[in-house]
Amino acid sequence: MAPIRRIRPAFTIAELLVVISVIAILAGVIGPNIGGWNCRQEVTNDFTRLNSFLYSIRSEAQMRNRTMMARVYKDNTIGVYQGPEFSKKTCAVSSGWNYRGSTGSGDIIDFSVDKSTLTTGDLTVCFNSDGTATSGSYNISRTCDDIDHQFSNQIFSATGFIETKKFNNKTSTWDEI
Repeated sequence: MAPIRRIRPAFTIAELLVVISVIAILAGVIGPNIGGWNCRQEVTNDFTRLNSFLYSIRSEAQMRNRTMMARVYKDNTIGVYQGPEFSKKTCAVSSGWNYRGSTGSGDIIDFSVDKSTLTTGDLTVCFNSDGTATSGSYNISRTCDDIDHQFSNQIFSATGFIETKKFNNKTSTWDEI
């Protein structure tokens, strides 16, 4: 008696070509969208880092019992200055102010953005030891897939509170984050 042979299932070349074609079509559709997502995520991350940086300056001012200043430079960086010991609410670099950034004492690292654009209406914002601040705002923007992604914060003088907003391109309004 001859042994019974089992038929093993197999893929035909036609079936393999169909699967490869479907994968190629999906890659063609998904690939460009992933690139746009990365761009949007980078500008969102830059804005989150900016706000964390400003909160750290605010807390340093309260811990050190001195005014701390964030000054914007033309190369998309923000430098940090520490005010004089007994001058708690001045906001102008003069004698007694110390640069605290990366080339200064190094205890606070300057903020910088690489691919986004940092803009501001005010060149300096100071955080005072009592929690108050000078009012100001910082904006970060970047164009991804021909869409401008804009984020803005507003620093309130009486409280030092930092409000964050994102520009909604569909409604042309600023939405709170």
